[in-house]
Amino acid sequence: MGGELIMSILETNGLMDTRILKSVVNAAEIIRDGFMRGENSYLLLDRFNATLAAGSVNGTLSTGGQLRTVTDTAGTKISIASGVLNFATGAAVNDAIRYPVQARQAGKLLHWRVTPSDTNGIINLGWDADTSGAITDYLSFAAAGIIKIVANGGTAFAVGAYTAVVYEVISTMRATGIFWHIKGGGFLQWTFLFATSLGTAAGYPAVGVGSTTSVFTVG
Repeated sequence: MGGELIMSILETNGLMDTRILKSVVNAAEIIRDGFMRGENSYLLLDRFNATLAAGSVNGTLSTGGQLRTVTDTAGTKISIASGVLNFATGAAVNDAIRYPVQARQAGKLLHWRVTPSDTNGIINLGWDADTSGAITDYLSFAAAGIIKIVANGGTAFAVGAYTAVVYEVISTMRATGIFWHIKGGGFLQWTFLFATSLGTAAGYPAVGVGSTTSVFTVG
């Protein structure tokens, strides 16, 4: 894949609910296959090609033509440059970028590449119920180097650890709940983290800030 596939949603025809648990290799295979089929295979594709200063990302279109909805309270914290989406220190909690809502369908797969600058901030990424406030279903690169998951707006629970290196995350809708996979750092291959069993609503793909000290890139 190289460094080109940044944020994407692929339709997997409902197969992911069974295939993803049989072999975590399927996750990488499905992403690769979609990439080879071309941009029209994606429901969402964002490679963050165009440089956009902080305060000017909201209302622009992704690589695949999907609307970006950005909450940047200060207007100076979320920007695009050099093929990545940048979140600068000092952003308000719940500042985020979101994309158009996706209907719930088992096997709908959302993929990110994210790089924390340290293990002290909080990065939240997942599926949201709306376009403001805290993300509803998310994986968190949380404080003290802990990876946590929140299901359907519930209590966060720890599922692993991370360092300040590049990670890829896959979040896959189930009919009820979400499958989570990760690769990067100590996860040398695609690794199944957890399957939640709460939530049946549609979701807005979202990446946001969980603390004012969060510094990271997507891409």
